[in-house]
Amino acid sequence: MRIAYLLVSLVLLGPMAGCFGGDLSNAINDDTEGMYPSIWQRQDLDWNWTDSYSYVLEPGPHYALEVQEATFEVDTSQVWETGPSSSNIHLSYWLPSNTEIGDQVPVIAVISPYFSFGQQGSESGATNVVGAGRGEFIYDNFIPHGYAFAQVSVFGTEESSGCFDYRGEGEGWGIHQAVEWLGTQNWSNGKVGLYGKSYEGATQWEAAVHGSDYLATIVPISGTTGLHPLLYKNGSAEARSQVMHMNYFSSTVDYNAEDLDNICPDIVEGFFAGPVTYGMGELDPYMSNYYEEREHISKALTNYQGSVYWVQGCKIGT
Repeated sequence: MRIAYLLVSLVLLGPMAGCFGGDLSNAINDDTEGMYPSIWQRQDLDWNWTDSYSYVLEPGPHYALEVQEATFEVDTSQVWETGPSSSNIHLSYWLPSNTEIGDQVPVIAVISPYFSFGQQGSESGATNVVGAGRGEFIYDNFIPHGYAFAQVSVFGTEESSGCFDYRGEGEGWGIHQAVEWLGTQNWSNGKVGLYGKSYEGATQWEAAVHGSDYLATIVPISGTTGLHPLLYKNGSAEARSQVMHMNYFSSTVDYNAEDLDNICPDIVEGFFAGPVTYGMGELDPYMSNYYEEREHISKALTNYQGSVYWVQGCKIGT
């Protein structure tokens, strides 16, 4: 709060600084001394420009241990009327070396549908390989400072079983259970933060809906807070709204008899969500429940007690 008041004061007093004859740089330096490098000297610091993502100025003393994997069962009987009554969540995680002496550490996780396809994964596209870009940023910067890092696959992707419930209640329930699992391990201090961009930003809002006591913060980067705002702009459907549902759903089925055991109850609605809504617009009563289930921000703001660092800007792709 003190810093917030200081910043407001600087904005208000800045134009009059010459009148008072004061040096505002001294005020800033005094307030941040011992916390951060002076803003007047940061251009002279030795920044690491060797990669496609940023690095902290001071590397941490720890190193990452070998990757570990876990699969645990989730009861889905209360969220899916049809489909599996229980499904498995699969994740991989890296611990900092200080956990070997018994330290309990905070956890940063990326929760994604892209570990089995798409841009997130590496050659294998699996959770046990540090994801390019966002995963590497956490791995290289935060594990050395004593954080654990996890990559989690949502239902119906990679080695997580069940059906792919596109932004639906089932997906959110699996995400919530992953947060609970990460917060209750013997190496965890019970503080879980989520990070990621695009769909990986949206999964954070899905987690916040359930208000887990272990969810300490979310950092959604260009992550939509609901499905309807993603597909509509000022009451008109985007062209991609007609294909996005079908693209996501079709990418997780093999079109054989075994698919029938893992079909989410909303999969049929999902196939029609784009074309039907595009034709009838917001007057379509059939899809209202579908989109209400996939609206997350109002529920999150009601149930979630942690912090939000909301990053929103221009992005390319989905």
